[in-house]
Amino acid sequence: VQSHFEKTIADIKSQGWDRSVIDDLKIQMSGPDMAIVGLTFSRLKKNGDPIPPAKRLANYVFLRNASGWRVIMASKQPAAEISDAAQIETVLQQKMVRYVDLLNGENPAQGVADEIYQFPRLSRSFLGAREHKGLLSKPDVLASLSGYLKMMKANGMTAITVNSTRVYPASEKL
Repeated sequence: VQSHFEKTIADIKSQGWDRSVIDDLKIQMSGPDMAIVGLTFSRLKKNGDPIPPAKRLANYVFLRNASGWRVIMASKQPAAEISDAAQIETVLQQKMVRYVDLLNGENPAQGVADEIYQFPRLSRSFLGAREHKGLLSKPDVLASLSGYLKMMKANGMTAITVNSTRVYPASEKL
C-alpha cells in the first residue's frame, strides 16, 4: 500500500501538482461507528490552474475504532453528474429486497453468495467482540453467514424484515 501511494503521489507531482483543494464535502453517517464521506476536489498547479480533470470525486468509508476514525475503503475518479441516479436507486432498492428475500429463503447463505456479494468481499464486524474478518472468499462467506443465521434462528429469529431503505449514489459505479 505504501509503495502504491508513493508512486501515485510521484505521478501526480509529475503533472505539476502543487496542492489539492476541497470543492464540496458530504458526510453520511451509517451508525455510530461508520461514516461515508463524499469529497469533490481539484488538484492545482502552483499557478492555480487545475490539473485535468478539473473536478475529482473521492468516496471514503470510515470506521471508528479504539485509535479513532480510519479509512477502510477509498474510491476515486473524475467527478461527473450521475446521469441516472433515480434508476440506480430503484435498482439498488430492488437488490436489497432480493437480499432480504434470499436471507429468508431455503438456503440463505448460498443465495446471497451467488446473487448479491462480489468476491473477495470486505467484511467488518460492528458487534463488539466479533472479530473483523478482512477479505472473505465465497467459502468463507458461506460458512460465516450460515453460522450467523443458525445462531440468530436458535435465538428466536423467524424472519428478517426491512423497515426502510435509503440509497445514496456517489457515482455511476458506487
